[in-house]
Amino acid sequence: MIRQIDHTNRLIAENILAIQKPAYLVEAKLINFFEIPPLHETIDQLVQCKEIFYGYFVEDLLAGCVSITKDNQCIDICRLVVHPDYFRRGIGKALLTFIFDTYQNINEFSVMTGSKNEPAKKLYLSLGFSETSTIEIAPMVHLSQLVKRKK
Repeated sequence: MIRQIDHTNRLIAENILAIQKPAYLVEAKLINFFEIPPLHETIDQLVQCKEIFYGYFVEDLLAGCVSITKDNQCIDICRLVVHPDYFRRGIGKALLTFIFDTYQNINEFSVMTGSKNEPAKKLYLSLGFSETSTIEIAPMVHLSQLVKRKK
């Protein structure tokens, strides 16, 4: 089940961080870069962020979440995290599909991920995203921007 969650509630923020930190640790190992900001985010920082959060629940347990920001015609996917215990169960795809269905009037969806994070890139490409650019954020560390536009 997917539903919007209130990350300003400290208990919910703790649950998000309990998923986010191990998920980003997996990415950090894949891209060999351990300074990914969400990996070091505090509860206070998370509570104050201006993103909209949706959680994927397995029974009553938060197993994954996605956060977005939006303007009139673009959704930026800020984070898509699934606890490693729930990898390869379709949770990431379900969360993204939920965002597409919820925001049907939006023309563009954008996301950034580590260029060496092949599982994430494969997921985004399978859902109609195209890689549009890369940026170097540290020596030998690149992020890929992927965009999905309605036709």
